[in-house]
Amino acid sequence: MNPAGKMPWQVWRDRRGRISPLRTAALALLLLPVVKALIDAGAIVHGARPLNDLIHRAGFWALVFLGVTLAVTPFRRIARYGGLVDVRRMLGVGTFCYIAAHLALFIADQGYDLSKVIHEITHRVYLIIGAIAWLGLAALAATSTDGMVRRLGGLRWRRLHQAIYAIALLALIHYFQQTKADVTVPTFAASLFLWLMAYRLLAWWQGGGELSTVSLLALSVGVSLLTFAGEAIGIGIAFGVSPLRVLNSVFDFEAGIRPAGRCWRRDWSSALSISCAADGTSGRALLRLNREKAMATFVVAHGAWGAGWIWKKMHPLMSARGHRLITPTLTGLGERAHLASPAIDLDTHIADILGVLKFEDLKGINLIGHSYGGMVATGAADRARDRIAQLIYIDAFVPNDGESVFDVLPEATRAQRQSAASGNAEAWRIPPGPMPPDTPAEDRAWCDPLRVPQPLKTSSRS
Repeated sequence: MNPAGKMPWQVWRDRRGRISPLRTAALALLLLPVVKALIDAGAIVHGARPLNDLIHRAGFWALVFLGVTLAVTPFRRIARYGGLVDVRRMLGVGTFCYIAAHLALFIADQGYDLSKVIHEITHRVYLIIGAIAWLGLAALAATSTDGMVRRLGGLRWRRLHQAIYAIALLALIHYFQQTKADVTVPTFAASLFLWLMAYRLLAWWQGGGELSTVSLLALSVGVSLLTFAGEAIGIGIAFGVSPLRVLNSVFDFEAGIRPAGRCWRRDWSSALSISCAADGTSGRALLRLNREKAMATFVVAHGAWGAGWIWKKMHPLMSARGHRLITPTLTGLGERAHLASPAIDLDTHIADILGVLKFEDLKGINLIGHSYGGMVATGAADRARDRIAQLIYIDAFVPNDGESVFDVLPEATRAQRQSAASGNAEAWRIPPGPMPPDTPAEDRAWCDPLRVPQPLKTSSRS
């Protein structure tokens, strides 16, 4: 026991050995993710990939606590509460504990095969970046003790620990690159990091003093505008669209406030209304979905003769609003046309959607059925009710129990399709029907060469 009567592991005590409310609160904050994981243990264990879930949880919270650590300096100046410095080191070491757990869980997920772990890390750019950030945090954690401060000297110690800024940047890049769908949270995290860095630069430029309220407001607005622009450019590059088009959707506040807006404004509304226009060959329809969360997942069952590619124009629009859009291609169509056979029927396509829900471990999703896809979506929703929050139809067939497409089509249309199939060299396939008359000429030129015949049984079987 040291002279103050404090054991090294008693991190909730201050240097004098007294119980510190601030240190106790910081420790409780650091343990909060562990408590949450224990509460969610049932869902984690019964999930598709429990270890993968824990890997992402540990990495996410490491990034959160890294941001909290960097926020200590601005907050203590703004709040004029110097005591916050006392927990900065604890928060930094806690950050490393989570990033160490992140790596340990990754090793476990690879079956403790170190050669495989090394191969994965050295052959994936985002893992290389993450490994560099991990080593940097390890160095900072190892030199965080009072003894290392004395050994290195105050000046060299401070210079070494300024590496935290580069480490945070690497961690953000790693987070962005491993995020495969919605980038709302990484963008929000990047905007906060930008604010923290800009605060330091502005304070240094003004001579190290406290920033005025006007300066803080200008800083927040400036960072918000930079985040808006950066997000629009990033989405524009990723999806090959104009950043101005993305900005038009970003400033649609009825759809929800984007990450940049959260830098200076907290959204207090409990339910938001989002609008997404299904353009071109997917039919023109306006979807309005009242929801409570800032991000939603949509799975599309596409129409006859089409495929997932037909929803291409919707991806940047949905991504700009913070949503995830999944557009699987049904068997025998689009890029899966080589799998076409006379045996493919409605059940085959229902199984396609059910497979996506199962193997992507999707729950609480919004299932969209467009045109013929209404048949598919109805069947999938009936068999996976626990995974679907809402069922949305766009110009779609909505069958009663036991009905097929031919049962709900007008008699003349049904006869025309059956005749077209029988007159085809392969009588089990229905040639593509005409596109809606209001389809733009450029969309017709794009889609017509890509549409393929539809297996007959998808229309004749219920």
